[in-house]
Amino acid sequence: MIYRVEIEPDGKYWNISVPQIQRVTQARTLGEVESMAKDLISIMTEEPDPQIEVQTHLPSQVEEAL
Repeated sequence: MIYRVEIEPDGKYWNISVPQIQRVTQARTLGEVESMAKDLISIMTEEPDPQIEVQTHLPSQVEEAL
């Protein structure tokens, strides 16, 4: 199973949402997102190495600038 992971900036952190398990967590940097998401999924599902797909949601001003 591939878990969809949605991230969006929130101040100094990144909010991480995993809709399939209805849980959220946070990361301090983009580099921490994958490990934090996988840890959350593993804890909630007991799946040792979950596969994830990250979808980033940015504020409209940032998307327009890109």
